[in-house]
Amino acid sequence: MSVGKLVRKPISQPSCVCQRLRGLEDFHPQIEWNTQLVSLTQTEQEATAVIKRADGSEAPITATYVVGADGANSTVRQALGVPFEGSTYEHGFFLADVDMTWSRGTTK
Repeated sequence: MSVGKLVRKPISQPSCVCQRLRGLEDFHPQIEWNTQLVSLTQTEQEATAVIKRADGSEAPITATYVVGADGANSTVRQALGVPFEGSTYEHGFFLADVDMTWSRGTTK
């Protein structure tokens, strides 16, 4: 029985990130790249994150929301005491955007 034709439409990770950032534009977020979360506290009205920048300087950021998108070992989730309810992979793996030539031809 044939279910259908597999159609590959590769989307690179940078493209996905750009699309997600465009979706946030209406909210005027402050996005900090190349940082490390040092601490996170919250009240009923706001959250305050202290971040460490690449140059070693630390800065507090106060916001209504904080998004933790850093995986099973999320620093944000741990700081808030939220358990990880799921599972992880036993083996490590890598995700990469590559151009390569191999025995089956050139792919992107």
